[in-house]
Amino acid sequence: MRTQDYLTEDKCSSVRQSEQVKSIRQNLLIKALRGRAEINYLTGKIDEGIRDYTQILQEYGEKNRDGNFFTMLDTMIHIANLLAVGKSDFSGAQTLIKKAFKKLGKKMNTRTYARGLNCLGIIFRRQSKYVQALSHFRKALRIYQTLKEKEGIAGVYSNIALTYFNKGNLDIALKYYKKCFILCRDSNDLPTIGTTLGNIGLVYQEKRQYDNALKYYKDYYALSLKSGHKLGVSIALRDIGAIYEKKCFYDRALEYYKKSLTIAEEINAQREIGIVSGLIGFTYKEQGDFTNALKYLTRALSIFEKISDKKRLGFAFMHLGMVYSELKKFEVAKQYLNQAQKIFEDIGDKISLSRVFTLLSKLETTQGNDSYNER
Repeated sequence: MRTQDYLTEDKCSSVRQSEQVKSIRQNLLIKALRGRAEINYLTGKIDEGIRDYTQILQEYGEKNRDGNFFTMLDTMIHIANLLAVGKSDFSGAQTLIKKAFKKLGKKMNTRTYARGLNCLGIIFRRQSKYVQALSHFRKALRIYQTLKEKEGIAGVYSNIALTYFNKGNLDIALKYYKKCFILCRDSNDLPTIGTTLGNIGLVYQEKRQYDNALKYYKDYYALSLKSGHKLGVSIALRDIGAIYEKKCFYDRALEYYKKSLTIAEEINAQREIGIVSGLIGFTYKEQGDFTNALKYLTRALSIFEKISDKKRLGFAFMHLGMVYSELKKFEVAKQYLNQAQKIFEDIGDKISLSRVFTLLSKLETTQGNDSYNER
């Protein structure tokens, strides 16, 4: 072999090694970005999560043009999910899913297509379009069942359950949550098992079977503690607090809520901080402590504005309207309720919108009676 041949072979080997190193680095970066995006989603940092997923798309587009086709499309659907669930940007989410489906072409019996259908179902559910939501969930379910994807099946069961829960069909919701639990139970995914236990508890809470609900919430708490899932611990504590609030044991409820808030603040889970602050504010309202009610509800409103959680922002406006109504500051109350009305109209939440209309009607009556008494 000539000297030149040795040099050429050595250069080719060096190029291959360099490409391998670049590929390994890219895969590690993408894995890290995906993990961080999931954490950002769970802690309510939606914009940061979207940025991480967008960077993954850029890595595939710029550094690996062939790339992993399905991973790229899955990432687009993850972004769509964050837009829908975190920011109530249903139009943007649907546009992104349609773009992913177009790239997918005829590859419809795939995990990626099922994920897109599942995300569309979530969008329709959040707009209170339950027929369309269930239709998309069932299509996704059939694909996951064909692929024997237990994790996907369990996720769709959970979404179907929540849809029936929102419709008020609590027994059907419970049936699907229990199906989800059976599938999750054999896995080692303790956070998901815990979340499912919490969801079952929520159905019992809505059925006013508070002792059953409390049992599931305590199981959720114990499992989250065991797995070191701090966000799960925070959620379970506020769920337990909600039962005591329902039973009108307000001091006990506040005790659990404040424990929950402390943990949420430790891990900087913005969405959870907002939710618990709202619950604390509402409980103080029930106690007649309007100063603390306004303090915590205003904090919740500020967080939901910051993270663009429109639905919960609507609830914060609504509850602040209720407090100002109790304080007989009727014009201020009306301003907050009108803000809530606009949000619920924008996101198509008919159930919450109905509650706001009831509160506005009650406000008009109360204001009229108050004016009459003054005369």
